[in-house]
Amino acid sequence: PLEATDKWDAIRQLAAFLKRTHGLTELTVDDLVESIEEREKSISTAMGSGVAIPHAKLPSGPDIMGVMGICPNGIDFDAPDNKPVHYIIMIATPREHQQRHLQVMAAVARMISDTNTRAKLLVAKTPAEVYEAIEVESKENYNYFLED
Repeated sequence: PLEATDKWDAIRQLAAFLKRTHGLTELTVDDLVESIEEREKSISTAMGSGVAIPHAKLPSGPDIMGVMGICPNGIDFDAPDNKPVHYIIMIATPREHQQRHLQVMAAVARMISDTNTRAKLLVAKTPAEVYEAIEVESKENYNYFLED
């Protein structure tokens, strides 16, 4: 689980995880956080129902990438329904993939809006359990845009 004290701590932790797991050597964690902060200052990326999808624009890169954090206790993310956020899906998109970014955002929003998927994710204890909850849902409904 993501042990964050607030919205910005969660964003920083996920940005560091994204950088580490996706080999973003040309960017710093601060670069990623600043890109997300630009968006968050105009409007929160919290969608309601315990979900937030902060996203960063990258100057370049091979493809869209993302990471997910689950906060069992929830954190304040300035959500429109004023409820705490439990699921944070951070997406980073190279500028040349902006059209595909919209497709990914829409598919992620649909997937995470499913009550059953959210319930499975909240009790997941391992990355494998998270993957299984998402994989079942994506096979059934949302994987169409990832096939090139």
